[in-house]
Amino acid sequence: ALVFFAVIKACDWLIGLKYKTITDCSKTRHEWAECMKTDYASRETVSNLKEDMDEMKQKINDIHDVIIQNFEGLRSEAYQCSAGVWTIGYGHTFGVQKGMKITKQQADDFFLKDVENFENAVKTLVRVPLCQGQFDALVSFAYNCGIGNLKSSTLLQLLNKGDYKGAAEQFLVWNKITKNGKLIPCEGLTNRRKAEREMFLS
Repeated sequence: ALVFFAVIKACDWLIGLKYKTITDCSKTRHEWAECMKTDYASRETVSNLKEDMDEMKQKINDIHDVIIQNFEGLRSEAYQCSAGVWTIGYGHTFGVQKGMKITKQQADDFFLKDVENFENAVKTLVRVPLCQGQFDALVSFAYNCGIGNLKSSTLLQLLNKGDYKGAAEQFLVWNKITKNGKLIPCEGLTNRRKAEREMFLS
């Protein structure tokens, strides 16, 4: 696992040349946290701090795109997921019907459109500045758990209060599936949540 994340971080560093540095991001996040502690902080100040992060949040990091694809897995024929929803490609569900088949290119096209939807959802729901890794982790989480679950989650509530550490730990809560009417931990989801938490903290 350590080797896996070391590779991820190395790739992030290379691709990260086109983004602001983590140091810059941390500084902005610190300024935000201090601002939130001040009752008389002006709306203009808060708005400016968040606008500083907008460019960084526009698109998910390419390496993290690949990680989501690896977790989702590629299926060229429609199947029913554990929740009974017809699914195809990299976890694509919109308009999928029994017997449907797609090519690798179609799966990639579906994936890009789906990711864009989840990127927009994260940008809409989150009210605090995010580093690239934090944004990517939330997109991955929403892609897997759904926008509704992100919206109602304690993870989002803590994050929007500026509690980044508390939000990071909430990823690990979402590792269960329903089996025989009971919620039980799933190894695959546990691994994904750990990866997202690591991504969020990177």
